[in-house]
Amino acid sequence: GEGVQTGERIRLELRRHCRATAEVLFAAWTSEASLSRFMCPGRLDAAKVSADVRVGGRYHVDMIGDQGVAYPHDG
Repeated sequence: GEGVQTGERIRLELRRHCRATAEVLFAAWTSEASLSRFMCPGRLDAAKVSADVRVGGRYHVDMIGDQGVAYPHDG
């Protein structure tokens, strides 16, 4: 496919059913410590996360790979 064009806005919606309270799930997806663990998949060494989880807030993630190379993304 053509993929996403630079500057194009996209929306991602993911639905899962979990056996946990809303409070536990909210804390897992909004805690910088929890997000740091989640954003460190596979062969990555670490992740640094800053997140303002209010409506209109921003986040920044540096996924740290081999030899300390950072893969930043934000939104």
